[in-house]
Formats: sequence, C-alpha cells, structure tokens
Amino acid sequence: MQDSFSPSGAEVPGTAVPPVLPRSRSSLRVEWLIVAAAALSGWLLFSLRGRLPRTNDVINAPITLVTSDREDLGCAADRAFGRYRCQYQAADRRWPAPPAPAEQLAAYYTEDRRMFLIPGLFEQPALAARYAQESPARIARDSLHRFTARCKLRLLEKTEEFQVRWVRGQGWSAGSAAWVAEPIECHIQDK
Repeated sequence: MQDSFSPSGAEVPGTAVPPVLPRSRSSLRVEWLIVAAAALSGWLLFSLRGRLPRTNDVINAPITLVTSDREDLGCAADRAFGRYRCQYQAADRRWPAPPAPAEQLAAYYTEDRRMFLIPGLFEQPALAARYAQESPARIARDSLHRFTARCKLRLLEKTEEFQVRWVRGQGWSAGSAAWVAEPIECHIQDK
C-alpha cells in the first residue's frame, strides 16, 4: 500500500493511491468513435432544427380570420409573383386587368404573427363554406366570430416589396418580409 500526501505536503498514513493503468489502443478507439458519433448526431440535430424554409417547402399554417377579411384584406405590389398578383399595382391603383379571385394575393397572419401573401384563400372549399354560412353582408363586422384556418401552404417566393391594407377604405402600410405561398388545403377550427 502506498502512502499519499495532504495538500500541505504532509504524508497521510494509510491512504492508498491506486496505480494509473495505461489504456489499450482498442479502448481509445472506442472512446473516439463514441465522441465522433455524438458530434455527428449533434450536428445533424442542429442543422435539421435550424433549417430555414425554402421555396417549395410545404408548411402547416394556422391562419386567424374573420369572414370579412375576404373583402377587407388587400395588398399592393408592382410585380407578379409567378401567376399571382396583388389586387393593386400601387396603393389605391388597381391593375388594368385585375387578377382572377383564385390568383389574387392578400396578406394574412398566422396565430404566431407570421405574415403570408396567399392567393385565393377564400376559394378553398372550407373557407368558401364558412363565408356562405357567416356572410359579412348579413352579419355586422363586429359580430363576426374569429376562427382559425389550418392550412397547408407551399412556399413560392419571399418578398419585402409590397404594401398591405387591413380594412377596406383605410390606409396602406409597408409590408414586412413575407412568403408568397399557395394554399394546398385548409380546414376550419373555431376559437
């Protein structure tokens, strides 16, 4: 049995220090393989988690709406996004040939405040049915019930060059960065 020393340098009788055994080459390889596997796993998880959306990605978007949004919401941009266009070329200046309802963009917010420019959202069967059931022509705007449209959207293009209008007849404001995204399917969820 070996004696050990205290921090002051004095020998402490009866305390044994185990001998340091050399590691074998195979145990070192196994340790390095474990470290490498852990590093690779961490990198994969980080890269998948932090991946930014890209063109043609399909995402789930819970969009918050009232049926009057069909007429109230609008956007203005001086260019088309593929086959889709805003109703206005510039604030209060419509396009000479207006886009078809299914190709007309409008700005919408998700429940977590992400903005999307979506064409023909109220052309989706679930939203068209909700609109027919709760038409703003029959029900005062303040009495309309807010609901969520849970939609699958295909991302087409990101833009910052547009203006938005939230209520018909009111002013325009600059839009923030938003994806132009076409709806694939939507389902209604009441709040």
